[in-house]
Amino acid sequence: MREVEYVDYLEEDFVLVIRLATEGNLVSDFAVVLYQGDELITKWDCAHGMVHRDVYGRKGALIGKESRVSFSLGEAFNHAVLDLKANYRRYTRERAAR
Repeated sequence: MREVEYVDYLEEDFVLVIRLATEGNLVSDFAVVLYQGDELITKWDCAHGMVHRDVYGRKGALIGKESRVSFSLGEAFNHAVLDLKANYRRYTRERAAR
C-alpha cells in the first residue's frame, strides 16, 4: 500500500489537506479536508465503508452528511478534490448560515 498526504493552498486562508492510499493502481482510502484557517469546514472521505461528505458547524460539531454511493473510490477521490476546489466558498457560506 502506498500513502501520500499533501496540502493545496487555495485563495486567502483556505487549505485542502489531501490524503490518498492506493494498492497498485486502485484507490483504497482517501480523505479530502477543507479548512479555513484552523477551522474544519467539510471533509470528503470513505470512512465506514461509504463515500460521503461530512459538514461541520462553527463549533466543529458534525451537522450533516452527503453520500455518493454510486462512485468507485477512484471516482469519488477525483470528485472530492474537484468539488472542494470549485465550491469551497459556497460551503463556507452555507456553514455560516447554519
